[in-house]
Order: sequence, then structure tokens, then C-alpha cells
Amino acid sequence: MNIYYVIVGGMTATVSLAYAILIIFRTSVVVDGFALPLWFSYIGIFIVGCISFVSFRLASGRKTRAIFARRLYDSN
Repeated sequence: MNIYYVIVGGMTATVSLAYAILIIFRTSVVVDGFALPLWFSYIGIFIVGCISFVSFRLASGRKTRAIFARRLYDSN
């Protein structure tokens, strides 16, 4: 299963890099004649970057926990 996480992490890191290049060069993506705004790239780089991070984290064998899990359990 680790090779799957590495492949997914690499693919999503490549897409995240493509979004970063779009932001750096301030280019827009045109889909069916509609130009997507630049803020779409910011959302895309965040979401795809998070998926890449989690994939590589799972491939390394570390346990990935929910961000707020500690706060939820500590409050009780």
C-alpha cells in the first residue's frame, strides 16, 4: 500500500506545482471558452497540496490524526 501513497503523493505534488506555476506567471486557465479566475488556483493549490502532504505522510508510516482530535478529546 505504501507505493500507492507515494504515487498519489507524487501526482498531486505535480498538480500542485502546476498550480504554483499558474500563480507565478499569472496565467488563467480557459475551459470551454470560460476563463477561470486566478483565485481558483489558490484554492486548487491548497486542496491538492493537502492531499499530497497526507499521502506522503501515510507513505512514511506515520499515523495521521485529525487536526482537532486532540482538542476534542482534551476538552472532555
